[in-house]
Amino acid sequence: MADKSSFEKVRAGLRRAIEHAGGERALTTREVELPESPKPLKPSQIIRLRRQTVGVSQAVFAKALNSSVQTVQAWEQGRTKPSGPALRFLRLIESDPRIIKVLLKPSGGRRKAAKRAGKRRVVQGAQGSRRIAAASVSVSVEDLAEATS
Repeated sequence: MADKSSFEKVRAGLRRAIEHAGGERALTTREVELPESPKPLKPSQIIRLRRQTVGVSQAVFAKALNSSVQTVQAWEQGRTKPSGPALRFLRLIESDPRIIKVLLKPSGGRRKAAKRAGKRRVVQGAQGSRRIAAASVSVSVEDLAEATS
């Protein structure tokens, strides 16, 4: 069961809501300017961004975007279009490519793993299948702040 202080907080909040609904209380408001929605990217723009601006493979680009290689391929082939947060992030990378380079920069105790991330290793699986293993990439808040300043 909730303690009395939690109940009192809820009760006080409900009182304020009732006072506002009755015109007895004014709410605090703030005006903020929201950015416009980013314009869509053409497949050729995504390819140019990845190859020329950032200079990485589809696999590395996908890892930095926290998406799959198949998603990046679909964007580049025009089968699907990036939208929402992915589109906004691609536009940010386009305006400042250092952002993605920070994501790919090794940090802290993961230096050895990040060095291995650049090299692909073939690993023998349980049933004799082969797969490509890669190390993960991490980024710190300090690295992001440093890159964007």
